[in-house]
Amino acid sequence: MISISDEDLIAHLKLGNERYLTKVFDKCKGKAIGFLMQNGADYDTAEDIFQDAIIVFYEKIRKGEFELKSAIQTYLNSVCRFKWLNIIRDERKVLITTTDFNFDETVIDDFEEFEEDKEERISRIEKELINLKNKGGKCYEILYAYFYEGKNMELIAEKFEYTNADNAKSQKAKCQKQLKEMVHG
Repeated sequence: MISISDEDLIAHLKLGNERYLTKVFDKCKGKAIGFLMQNGADYDTAEDIFQDAIIVFYEKIRKGEFELKSAIQTYLNSVCRFKWLNIIRDERKVLITTTDFNFDETVIDDFEEFEEDKEERISRIEKELINLKNKGGKCYEILYAYFYEGKNMELIAEKFEYTNADNAKSQKAKCQKQLKEMVHG
């Protein structure tokens, strides 16, 4: 099978070549479903979530709202994670004011060194995000812009008036560290 780059897949999809959506589906399905099942989803739920993620992905491309900032797999995993967290929250009937916060791999992975249940860890992260938001400052907004809105460092630098993307990236790292300390401090 000939491999096609993510950039080429996106280009074909932007042109309306829907058959390339099947290529994205086949290329990314296994890892996304595996991730979801590893985090407690059964196969049917994982498959439904992945199909929803594909729809979100394709709609963003068709509307011209998709910008390739990472691998398609990473993007789809992120959408799947967001949808799975919403399902978990709904099942637990927990009202969280950050229900639209998208936990990117780097946020969750930063916390995986600690011994605790994933649901408990996510709940603690959500609680501390609310505290971070209530505390004021730019940290919550920076993390939200990066992880949920998917803004790149250049846009964050511009929005928060940093001199360049490297300074914005440094501030994001400090905010992540602060959040981590709040969760485990």
